[in-house]
Amino acid sequence: MKVYKKLLSIPMILCIIFSLTGCIIIPRYKHYDDIDVEKVSAIEIHDICECEWKISSDVNAETLVYSLDENEFSDFLNKLSKIQFKDYIIIVPAPMDPSFNYGIYVVKIKYNNGNYILISDGGFGESFDADGNRIDKNHFGCDTEKWENLIFDYLPDEIINYSDATSNDETSIVDSSDVESETTVSSNPEPSTIDNSKNEKENASTPTNTAPKKLKLTIKEATSKHNNDMDNYIHFSDSDTDYINYDLVINTNIQIDNFKFIELDESDSLVVVKTISAIGSFSPSKPIVIHTYLNDIMYNRGISFSYNDATKYYAIGVSMNDGSVELTEIFPD
Repeated sequence: MKVYKKLLSIPMILCIIFSLTGCIIIPRYKHYDDIDVEKVSAIEIHDICECEWKISSDVNAETLVYSLDENEFSDFLNKLSKIQFKDYIIIVPAPMDPSFNYGIYVVKIKYNNGNYILISDGGFGESFDADGNRIDKNHFGCDTEKWENLIFDYLPDEIINYSDATSNDETSIVDSSDVESETTVSSNPEPSTIDNSKNEKENASTPTNTAPKKLKLTIKEATSKHNNDMDNYIHFSDSDTDYINYDLVINTNIQIDNFKFIELDESDSLVVVKTISAIGSFSPSKPIVIHTYLNDIMYNRGISFSYNDATKYYAIGVSMNDGSVELTEIFPD
């Protein structure tokens, strides 16, 4: 009898929630942890930031920015499997037809039989057969920062676009130096000329991405999510916490070594006074959050790290125009 009463109480509770909010939202989760690497013929990264609609038809040869080498498949799928995707079951009083689209970066995973799937952080994913007919779709999305960190592990140079959600308040440092062996991405042939199974296997097994990855370092103001996450972020703090006026998050697209959070002397000479915190290496998988005091008139804090057999120094400053945080390369005495 007690069990029966409990079962009756569930719809009553749902009715109360429904009457108060107008809808019922039930979250559900998934991981892409069931992809068999032995059945994968190619993994492609597409950038559709310039596309108007950001739908599956936008994922084509023109938006392809990187094709993973076959020896990268297992590592990529392992990292992908650790990202949690989320969807919601929404119960509303009237029928609704919400629109969904992809995020900026879309991963296309092709199988040996010609089928393929599209995945992004934007709350939409689809599966297609070898003829391009859609056979399934979902509305699972994930944390954009985690998704971009995965993508940046593989992009070979500065072909990185940040999402609109973060681009307005961040500064990027990009290595724009010429690379002797420039990365070339071969375009896929038009569908009318494709022998799917043969060409996809040949493209997957032919390494075309040999250029070294260039550095892209970004800094922006941290959110409460960054500040409260002690497991997925490395936290550095100024010694005198009473004067902290900025929380900053720094990301890198490649591993850099000998990373230091430094104090500058607040003069035109920009002498390094001391190292506040340091770490042996800094990788995309674990961004750094810095809790610091910034003088908005003179440079007083900065970072340094090893890159291309040299030590690079950047001062952290506040723009006089819009108050955004920026990195400026310096050459201290």
